[in-house]
Amino acid sequence: MVKDVGSEDYLQYSHWIAIVALFTVLAAGVNLFTLTFDPPYPALSLFMIPVVIATFFFRRQGLLASLLILALFSVVIWLYSPDKFAELRVLENVTVVFGVALIVTLLSTALHRSENSYRLLFETSPAPIIVLKPDGSIVDVNSRFFSVFGYGSIFVEGKKIQQLPIIAEESLIEIGERLMNPEPDGDNQEPFIIKVMDASGDMHICNVFSSFLYDETGIPESCMMVLVDITENVKAEEEIKRSLEEKETLLKEIHHRVKNNLQEVVSILKLQRNRTTDEDVQWSLKECQNRVYTMAMVHENIYRADSLSSIGIKAYLEKLARDLLIEYMSPGQNISFEIECSDDIEFDIDGIIPVALITNELISNSMKYAFPGGRKGMIRIAVEKTPDNSYRYTYSDDGVGFPPGLRIDKTKTLGLRIVRAFVRQLDGSIEFVPGTGTKIIITFPIKE
Repeated sequence: MVKDVGSEDYLQYSHWIAIVALFTVLAAGVNLFTLTFDPPYPALSLFMIPVVIATFFFRRQGLLASLLILALFSVVIWLYSPDKFAELRVLENVTVVFGVALIVTLLSTALHRSENSYRLLFETSPAPIIVLKPDGSIVDVNSRFFSVFGYGSIFVEGKKIQQLPIIAEESLIEIGERLMNPEPDGDNQEPFIIKVMDASGDMHICNVFSSFLYDETGIPESCMMVLVDITENVKAEEEIKRSLEEKETLLKEIHHRVKNNLQEVVSILKLQRNRTTDEDVQWSLKECQNRVYTMAMVHENIYRADSLSSIGIKAYLEKLARDLLIEYMSPGQNISFEIECSDDIEFDIDGIIPVALITNELISNSMKYAFPGGRKGMIRIAVEKTPDNSYRYTYSDDGVGFPPGLRIDKTKTLGLRIVRAFVRQLDGSIEFVPGTGTKIIITFPIKE
């Protein structure tokens, strides 16, 4: 636990000084008493106890004090009886005790440096750190914990983490599960989220990175948890998400209004078409009407889609083909269609509008020229991905086909000119495949 340096440390060191002095007096008394024996009883090893304690806790100062005490006591024995000084092998025993004192001093100094390095990293960490035992007892907390959450050391001293009311109940459950079921690799624990309330009542969302310390048998001794406050990040993410949802709602509303406006245009064209008896004018108005309807359908699909960035092409083409055939077929005519496309192929608005208008023009052309006299027929549309990161759009029908010698790149009809224009917009290429019926292959790159 973090403590203030002052009277408490002085009392602690005074405590150990008293213990060293007591054992030193006892060792000296026993040795002086045994000098009266004949022969004298060797008891210099009793000085090992105060020497080890002094050098472990006071390091160099303890080593110097031990050397002084051993030297003074050696002089006392020599003055008392030079013969017993030699008989007790005082110099040899003092050298052994001092050697042990030197070893303990070096080990204690190394341990002290390691502890200082740990404390330096622990206390200067920019993130709150808490050290727990497997049962949840709080072993240590750095000063950053108190500065971030506004509590004093007395708030956590001598408590278990389960007793802290500042941590949300679901977070305590998560911490308990982590303490009870650590990952085998102590340094690679999965981070998790907890909620901690500060002294002012504000809730902090913290990402917790934990690491376990194991004993020699592999049993966890303690767990260090580093709390990274991500409250502002979470708030920023929520604000961004809310803003995106508002923009998405607005965009959907725009697409919805555009669709409604285009539907109005479709209705006006239909009314205008019904006011004329000229078949050529009626067909031209019907083509214009279906072009506008095709674009209106794109906006309707975007409005209804979960994502504004992509539309499933298969469902769209199926609905478009069905509606166009209903619009173009004469009573009693039987024209069916087939769409071959994977469900996972999706286009954005820049891709689907050209494809939709190309499809509209090709179906319109088939219905106008491919099936004369009310004959039955089949229209097939296939969209697939190619190994060279492109899309292949194949349109075919089993109608009468193009007139012999017709070059699709040279034709002056408006429908095919529109098709070529949208193929260029897609940066694609168009190929007319000769044979029975009509078959056109359009290849264009996949745009990321």
